[in-house]
Amino acid sequence: MRRLARESPGRSDGSLLDLSELDLCKALGAVEANGTVNAVRRVGVLLFGKEDALRRLQPTHELAWANPGDGPVAIVVRFRAPAPPSVDVGRWI
Repeated sequence: MRRLARESPGRSDGSLLDLSELDLCKALGAVEANGTVNAVRRVGVLLFGKEDALRRLQPTHELAWANPGDGPVAIVVRFRAPAPPSVDVGRWI
């Protein structure tokens, strides 16, 4: 998440770069915490979960990259992965 914030100046909240891991997760709404993590929220699993956790906890989760191009929108690739690594895929298709 920090790398995405660094690489997207003007399109992201730069204050995220200075937060601790816990504070970053709280700011993104990924966890419920008051000093320690009490619960991981659905968005936390979607952003930071491993693929096996996504399959177990969010079995219908799927990311689809679409190519808007000049004609009809075509789905280029579908996969199950946490969101941040998936963002990189968009650079290569």
